[in-house]
Amino acid sequence: MVLARLKTHAPGAGASSTGATQERSTVVSIARPESDRESQLELRESEPSGIGDPAAAAELERELRGLPPSHPPPDPPPKAPTRSTSPPPTSYGRNIGPSWVAQMRGVKVLVVAAALGIKPTTTRPKWTAPCATCLAPKQHTKSRDRRGAMGVLPNGTAFYCFQCEETIDALDLIALNLCGKRLRDAGERGVREVREYCESKFGVSSGNRTDWPPRTVSQVKPANDVYNTEEPELVVPHYPSPESLAALNSQLVRIDEVECVLTCLQSRPKLDVGAVAELTMMARAIPDDGPPLPSWAYYGSRSWRETGHRLVTPFFDAAGFMRTVSGRYVGKDKELPKSLPPRGYDRGGLVMACPLARRMLQYGTHPSQWPTDDMGWWPVSQPLELIIAEGEIDVLFWATEFSDADVHAPGVIGVVNGSWKQAHADRIPSGTQITVATDDDADGDKYAAQILKALVGREDLPPVIRWRADEAL
Repeated sequence: MVLARLKTHAPGAGASSTGATQERSTVVSIARPESDRESQLELRESEPSGIGDPAAAAELERELRGLPPSHPPPDPPPKAPTRSTSPPPTSYGRNIGPSWVAQMRGVKVLVVAAALGIKPTTTRPKWTAPCATCLAPKQHTKSRDRRGAMGVLPNGTAFYCFQCEETIDALDLIALNLCGKRLRDAGERGVREVREYCESKFGVSSGNRTDWPPRTVSQVKPANDVYNTEEPELVVPHYPSPESLAALNSQLVRIDEVECVLTCLQSRPKLDVGAVAELTMMARAIPDDGPPLPSWAYYGSRSWRETGHRLVTPFFDAAGFMRTVSGRYVGKDKELPKSLPPRGYDRGGLVMACPLARRMLQYGTHPSQWPTDDMGWWPVSQPLELIIAEGEIDVLFWATEFSDADVHAPGVIGVVNGSWKQAHADRIPSGTQITVATDDDADGDKYAAQILKALVGREDLPPVIRWRADEAL
C-alpha cells in the first residue's frame, strides 16, 4: 500500500466569474499486488488545503504508470561509522605480541643475579645474598647466622628477604642495581634503562608494544578483556584470601592444647602463659594433626605444622581489619626463621594489636566517643595509653601484663620490620600517651625512630616515652 498526496484543481463557487481555481488535497491509497502492476486507486477527498507540489505529482504519476523516475534518486546518506574492533587506547599500549616485560618474567632470578655480578653469601644448601632492597646482610642479625638475608623462592622467579619481608623479581633486581629503585618507582628514564639492559643482556625485544607502565593491583586487566591476546602478567595480591584465612582459622586451637607451643612459651619466665592461652584473639596454635594447611602456610616444601611454626598471630591494617597471619617458630633449630609471613605475601603496613588497640584503629577516636556497648563508658578525662612493642612474644607479654581488674589498661600494638606506617600514626587519638617498648638493640632503635618520625608534628600528643627492658623477656 502506498500513500501519496495529489494536488488537483476543481472549480469553486465563484470560478465562473473570477476564473480562479481552488486547490483541493486528495489522498491516494495505492495497492500493488505483485501479480498485477495495474494501480488500484481509491480516492478519498479531504478538506481544501494549500499544500501541493506539481513536481511531486508528476513523479507520482510516473510511478503509477510503471515508468522510471525522471531524476535518479539521490545518493544514500553515508552510514554511521561502525565501532572499531581494535583495542581501545590504554596505558598498556598495544596488546600485539609479547612485551619485553612478559619475556623477562620467564628469566630466573639467579640468571639475572649472575649477569649483574651479585656475589652470593652462601650457595649450599641454598643460594643467599644480602638484600637488594634493605641491604640487610643476614637473615638473623641477632645470631651467628651466616646465610644472606635474601633467598630464592621455590619457583625461582623472585627473591625473598627475611629482614624486610619484600619480594624482588628479576625486573626489580635489575632496577635496584641500575637506578637504586624498584621498577615501579624508577620513572620513565629508569624504565628505559632497564629495558635497554634487558635487550642487550637477555635478547628480549619491545615488539609492537609501548613502554611498560608501573603495574599495581588496581591495574590488573579484567578477565573479560576481549582485546587481550597475551598471557596475563602475574600480579601478586598483598594478602591471602579471606577464604584461605578462614580455612586456617578453623583448624587453630588454644595454645595450651599443643605441647610444643606450650613448652616454648613456658620457657619465657616473665610470660603469663595461662593469660596468653585465654587471649585467643591474639594467639592460637596449629594442632598436631588436621587437614592440609593452605598453600601459603609453607616454608619450602614443608608446612608450618612440619617446620614448627605453630604459634599463629593475626596482623591488622591501619583500619583495624585482619589481613594476614604469621607463623612463629616454637622449636630449637636456630637455622629456621623465627617468624614467617604467608608464602608469597608480606606483612608490610600490618601490625599486631590487642582488642583495645584494634578498636582504636577502627574508630580513630578516644574510647569515650565509641559506642556504649564497645567501651563507650570510658571517662573523657581518662587518657588512653598505648604501648608499641616488637615481635610476637613481646606483644603477648604486654597484652597480659596488666590485671583484668584494670579497666583502663593500655592498648598494645606489635610491630615487625616494615609494619609501622603513617596511616597507623594518624589513627592515634589526641591525648594518647605512647610508650615505645621495642628491643634495646639496633633494630629496636630503628623501629622506634620510624615510629617517632611518623608522629612528628602531633602537638596534641604528650611526649613519647622510650621504655627499655633490663633484660630480654
